[in-house]
Amino acid sequence: MKKILLYLLFLTATCQLYAAAPSNDVCSGAITLTPSASCNPIVGTTEGATDNNETGDCTAGTENAVWFKFVATSSNTTVLVDGDASFDAVVGVLTACGSTTRPTGGSCTDNTGNDGIEKLSLSGLTIGSTYYIQVHEYAGEIASTSDFAICIIEGPNCSGPGLSGPTYNFSGCPTSYSVSYNVTSLGSATSYSLTNANGYTVSPSTVTSVPTTVTISGIPIGSPSGNTTLVHNGNTFCNFIISSVTATTCPPANDECTGAIALTPSSSCSFSTYTTVGATTSSSGTNPTCASFTGSDVWFSVVVPASGNVTIDTQTGSITDSGMSAYSGSCGSLTPLDCDDDDSANGNMSLIALTGRTPGETIYIRFWKYGGGTGTFSICATTTFSCTGPGLSGPTYDYSGCPTSYSVSYNVTALGSATSYSLTNANGYTVTPSTVTSVPTTVTISGIPIGSPTGNTTLVHNGDANCNYVISSVTATSCPASNDECASAIPLTVGTSCSYTTYSNTGATNSTNSAPTCASYAGGDVWFSAVVPASGDLVIDTQTGDILDSGMQLYSGTCGSLTAIECDDDDSGNGSMSKITRTDLTPGSTVYIRIWEYAGNSFGTFGLCVYEPAPAPNCSAGNPTPADLCADAPVLNNPNGFCGTTSSSYTIGDPGDADAICGSPDNNSYLQFEAADVSLSIGWWVTGGSSCSSGVQFAIFGGSCTSPSLVAGTCINPTGGTGSSGTWNISGLTVGATYYLYIDGYAGDVCNYVFAAQAGVQLPIELTYFNGKVSNGAHYLNWATASERKNAYFEVERSFDGTQFTKIGKVISKANQGISVQKLTYDYADLEPADGINYYRLKQVDLDGKHSYSKVISLSSSKESNSIKNLYPNPTSSKLDLVVQVSQEDFYVIEVYDILGKRVDVQKIVLFDGINQHSYDASLLSKGYYRMMLKDDKGQILSKNSFIKN
Repeated sequence: MKKILLYLLFLTATCQLYAAAPSNDVCSGAITLTPSASCNPIVGTTEGATDNNETGDCTAGTENAVWFKFVATSSNTTVLVDGDASFDAVVGVLTACGSTTRPTGGSCTDNTGNDGIEKLSLSGLTIGSTYYIQVHEYAGEIASTSDFAICIIEGPNCSGPGLSGPTYNFSGCPTSYSVSYNVTSLGSATSYSLTNANGYTVSPSTVTSVPTTVTISGIPIGSPSGNTTLVHNGNTFCNFIISSVTATTCPPANDECTGAIALTPSSSCSFSTYTTVGATTSSSGTNPTCASFTGSDVWFSVVVPASGNVTIDTQTGSITDSGMSAYSGSCGSLTPLDCDDDDSANGNMSLIALTGRTPGETIYIRFWKYGGGTGTFSICATTTFSCTGPGLSGPTYDYSGCPTSYSVSYNVTALGSATSYSLTNANGYTVTPSTVTSVPTTVTISGIPIGSPTGNTTLVHNGDANCNYVISSVTATSCPASNDECASAIPLTVGTSCSYTTYSNTGATNSTNSAPTCASYAGGDVWFSAVVPASGDLVIDTQTGDILDSGMQLYSGTCGSLTAIECDDDDSGNGSMSKITRTDLTPGSTVYIRIWEYAGNSFGTFGLCVYEPAPAPNCSAGNPTPADLCADAPVLNNPNGFCGTTSSSYTIGDPGDADAICGSPDNNSYLQFEAADVSLSIGWWVTGGSSCSSGVQFAIFGGSCTSPSLVAGTCINPTGGTGSSGTWNISGLTVGATYYLYIDGYAGDVCNYVFAAQAGVQLPIELTYFNGKVSNGAHYLNWATASERKNAYFEVERSFDGTQFTKIGKVISKANQGISVQKLTYDYADLEPADGINYYRLKQVDLDGKHSYSKVISLSSSKESNSIKNLYPNPTSSKLDLVVQVSQEDFYVIEVYDILGKRVDVQKIVLFDGINQHSYDASLLSKGYYRMMLKDDKGQILSKNSFIKN
């Protein structure tokens, strides 16, 4: 084109000179140009021209401008101005002189420099209307020769491309950016080739179909994109220019919805500052409908907490008036929820409060400056919380890494208000698994050096960070004792008496077995084992050390399948230490002993012993029943096997100040004896009972019932339950003085007990036997004494119910003045017994009027033979007295069966013709219902009876 114009100028130019102030120096003197289908240039010059600063012109007051005009013959017209080597043309078009209105494409244009061609593509012209063209040199220079050539080309009637954009891409930030436009129609072209004035890459370089996205890329941040020309394939006069744009800075990271910054709701607003500087108009969602949105918006997101409520508030920065909208859905498919201008209390800032939303739902927030513009602002998210924490048990320690490291485990049993938790440890230790999505799940913190804290471990709530749960730090200061678990229990040797050995629970942890059921167990337990001796009896006792209050549980079974037998807090006589006594263990079995400090808040040493107690002696005959009142206390005739019970029928009685004797009385009873020496040694055993968990309160006192004086060291409060035993070793007694045995069930316990005197008790008589037989309808009683002291006489008493006795006879002592050391025999005949069972006992009376009772025997007047006539007491806790009638002397068998029909005992005995008295020991039987059978020596069943063991 340049060459064409110059060639035409050469053909048509004449030696045309302008005098000063040419005629077209002003708009009204504009030279007329005629549009044609091709360029027919005329030569123009600015020589002699002035700058008249006319309304709407393109000059700044110092440029020499000239004017041209044309009458439009087409709605589309092209103006070409070709400057010479020293002329940089500036061209503009007005609709009239003195007007500021320009046709489309008629803006002041200077797209080239010296020797360049300026092209104005005018469109939308009104055919027949006159338009005015101003030309001047950019710097106001005046050449001595012709400065430029100008022509008007009419048509063609171009239809430009359809175009939308720009859309900015800042993925190259902070170095570069790109700009995209969408070509939606080709207009009058069938294709366009594309060039960029600044040389940036344009992709694609050709547009042949629509829609097509055209991208100008590699533009440095802060630099203009440069004009991009869409070159019309049929007529270059229909070329289309995309004007240059400039991105002065990179947009913020949250310029688009996909880069939304997450806000965490809290119970109170804590503003954080952000900016919209560099923000563009988002591509996500429809434009907001409030607060004069024009773009430059940024995005945030918030996860709806468990409450379902969330409030977004904003605060002023350099932005003092804002707009904000909230959306549900996803960035690719947003649904508007609310749009707000200035509901915040902070001036003209925005606030949106959402309620009743689905917990865990993501809400998107869009923020902009009212009416457009950029700047800084602050934003926060708040909510009301309704958190339910996880269910958690633990810690459980694992010391397999000792002595270097340890691990700690917790069992998550419930998720609370979360659907999952992610886990982090403040000290950076490994947490496995790192996410909990179901329960139960065991969480383990591992690799912790011995002596170092685990650090807090946070269970991060998946829906609401304000519902996070923190597992507090714990510390294992040392490796645990070797017997920290059942599997490593220390085996103990069972002795014949208690000999304490010192052990420690230092470093002990919470065992993996189920927790004990007493003594406020909180961990720190150690384990021992023992083999049960042949008797099935075992005593485990503890002694104070660093630990002053203990707990102890006894188990049978194996470490993997333990069965609790008994749990004790402080039954030992050693302060608040523990003691367990059992008489029902399986001989040869291994039992496990678990010991801890009460409440688990102390570590240190303690003493421990395990031994087989001496067996209780058999019950001897001839001893009385203890009295309910001290004043009625009978004499202890034979303490070498005295058997009694703390029956619930006993009431609180003398002495009046019984609390001062030995604990608080409940069902106390009394015996008396005469001291035979200054020293006393009496063994005692607790052998069973219907409710004997704590045992008996024993004491010995002198003085009188109304003025008792406790013998020092004799108060045992309590003995411990069934199986407990011990010995009184007392000195300082007065020979011949009367002393009282105080016997009380601890807290009302009903217990059976046995006394056995080794020395120091003076006996009024030693009753060797007391028997009876039936002959010719009469009952013949006979008894013998091994020794007598102060014995006056015997009264024979009879009862028909075994309870209410009546005197039926009197037998004077054969001892000289009541004293004998030889065997003496006695007899008495009841010639008129009642039909059925008759019960008999002896009342032994001293010379001073004191008395005691023998055991009770029974005889039957019935003619029926070969049967067990009676067995009593029933129920029993230890012994059954049998009344058996047979027709001939022979061997007989007693068999005992449990409720399942299993034979649990068998005894072969000799019975004599008539009524026989036989004692059966039921103490070794478990509690329950039993059947007893009497058989002859050929196995024929003679009788069946039942009884209950309690």
